[in-house]
Amino acid sequence: MNPTPDDRQRRAGAIPRRLLPDTATVAADGHLHLGGVDTVELAERYGTPLFVYDEQHLRNRCRAAVDAFPAAPTTPPRRSCAGRWPALAHGEGMRLDVASGGELTPARRAGVPAADLLLHGNNKSSTSCAKRCRKGWAASSSIPSTRSTASPTWCTARASTVLTC
Repeated sequence: MNPTPDDRQRRAGAIPRRLLPDTATVAADGHLHLGGVDTVELAERYGTPLFVYDEQHLRNRCRAAVDAFPAAPTTPPRRSCAGRWPALAHGEGMRLDVASGGELTPARRAGVPAADLLLHGNNKSSTSCAKRCRKGWAASSSIPSTRSTASPTWCTARASTVLTC
């Protein structure tokens, strides 16, 4: 028996529309489509659980953040989709905040310039912070390592944002 429009709406209504990506639609067969791709087919092909990111939705959210915060908002590199996320977010005007080499590597591989990387986190040594600052990084507020001997404002003259480390 084919689902009626009411059946499809009831199924689609199980998740509030505001929680779904911008491109989400429910096809005549009742399958959820994201970016025009049938999620049931994705699950059959790749298995479950499966995390699916809608590129257009991500781009829209980045643009909305940049419009709301013109001073270049930041986002983490998102290791779960690190291959494309850094380039996508940076291409939409975002800067990336990084706290480790694991977050730095995909951002640099994606071509994000050092000036658009925001170093954050605690227990960073003065040497580590100063080295990154010399390479053109921006640094964010961090709690210095107990081994630190430098002033906590070591990088304010070199970076473009409010900086301490």
